[in-house]
Amino acid sequence: MIRSDDPNFYAPSMLVDLRKGNFIEYQVILGNALKVAKKNNVPTPTLTVLFNLLHLIQMRTMEEHKKFELPEVRPSPDYKIEFK
Repeated sequence: MIRSDDPNFYAPSMLVDLRKGNFIEYQVILGNALKVAKKNNVPTPTLTVLFNLLHLIQMRTMEEHKKFELPEVRPSPDYKIEFK
């Protein structure tokens, strides 16, 4: 099964979206699995790290698409990002 699609390679959908500069569906793909794991008390350290890294990538993409603007100087700890 591992080699059943040789020599064809299809990039995962999140990678395709990332390369195109589109938003990624990390919340649907990983977020749901994390919710189920949390509900069943299953530890998911690796999946949690991946989710947080993908969240950062999504925020970068949103900033590139002008969905929000970061302040020029470091804001106070209670600063909230305003999405457009």
